[in-house]
Amino acid sequence: MWTLAWRNLWRHRARTLIVGSAIALSYALFLILIGIEDHSGEEMSAKAEDFVGGALRVEGGEFTAMRTLDHLVPDGVALAERIAALPQVRNVRVEVELQGLLSSPRNNTGADLRGIDPDNWPTALEDLGLAVAEGRFLHPDDATGIALTRTVARELSVALGDRVVLTLSDPDGEVTRALFLVATILDVEPGGFDRIAFTHLQAAQRAANLGDAVTGIGVQLADSRQRFRLQPDLQAQVDQWRPDQNLAVLTWDEVLPELVAMIEVDRANTLVFLGLIFLVVVFAIANTMLMSVLERIREFGLLGALGLGPGHLIRLVFIEGALLTLAAMAVGLAIALAGHTAIATWGIPLGEGGLEYETAGISMVDFSLYSTLIPLHWIRTSVLIFVLSMLASIYPALRAMRLEPTEAMRTWK
Repeated sequence: MWTLAWRNLWRHRARTLIVGSAIALSYALFLILIGIEDHSGEEMSAKAEDFVGGALRVEGGEFTAMRTLDHLVPDGVALAERIAALPQVRNVRVEVELQGLLSSPRNNTGADLRGIDPDNWPTALEDLGLAVAEGRFLHPDDATGIALTRTVARELSVALGDRVVLTLSDPDGEVTRALFLVATILDVEPGGFDRIAFTHLQAAQRAANLGDAVTGIGVQLADSRQRFRLQPDLQAQVDQWRPDQNLAVLTWDEVLPELVAMIEVDRANTLVFLGLIFLVVVFAIANTMLMSVLERIREFGLLGALGLGPGHLIRLVFIEGALLTLAAMAVGLAIALAGHTAIATWGIPLGEGGLEYETAGISMVDFSLYSTLIPLHWIRTSVLIFVLSMLASIYPALRAMRLEPTEAMRTWK
């Protein structure tokens, strides 16, 4: 049966090659676009983790929603040391996030101030599109140093060594002020964090009268894809450490739901586009298989007269469709692997402006598209395409099954 089906495909070589090429190219396009989509998603996830501080984040229960100093993590450094000792944790980043008014003798502007450990931030700066343009980034000798973006520095009309004052409300609601010296000027990629400032963790704690409390602890995992599985375990350990506090362990997805929604919408748009492409191919397969049946009515009638029952005829048509699809998918997979390798190595240039978009405070500026191969996604796509291709053979197979041998042998089609 398999040999007969294979020979039948090549009796009409041109038709088989045309439909096979359509399947192969559509399948390859599917896989290549999924690779590009996966890379985009991973890049956005990496930037989100840098923005949040890690794949998981420990903070006061309502801090993400309220952004006020009523929700803090007490004894943050000690808790971070306990979390860092866990085997699944690669690193921790203790942070204080403050919102206030920055003032200079010439002007004032609103800004978000982050108190950080500078040793944990060189890579994060680059990933967030920030670069040191002037000065040095929060050197240990600069106890009251502050790093400003060029946008904020320009609005305040300040340069390296100038003084700025941060005015904000502390956890008790009292207005407090803190003096800082400009130690660093940061360049920001277009659409990036142009209203953010950085200082030492201890300086931010003193400025807001936080004592040893922090606003969040970023937990970087060895494998960020395990964040959902590890979240309950870390929550249990945090509750055990400070049962009297309402501390929450959140994934970056929960901290930045707008970004998750954008990723899902982008993925859905890609799937709709791919679905429309393959819908055309599915109809082409169905049409080809149907024409094959109609052109071979006399042949099917002869096979029926020789004892080949309706079940065998439907199997024959299905096997032809399966062989055509598998052969085309093998060629498409080779094309997709070659395309993925080329795109992953050299990328697809998008021109001087690239793609620029910002969501939930995360800025993405892409000047080239790259590809990432996630085997599970390719396997699921391959199974889906094979199933859809086989479904396209159902109607032609049913037509072949319903042929009456005596009637079929009377036709010369």
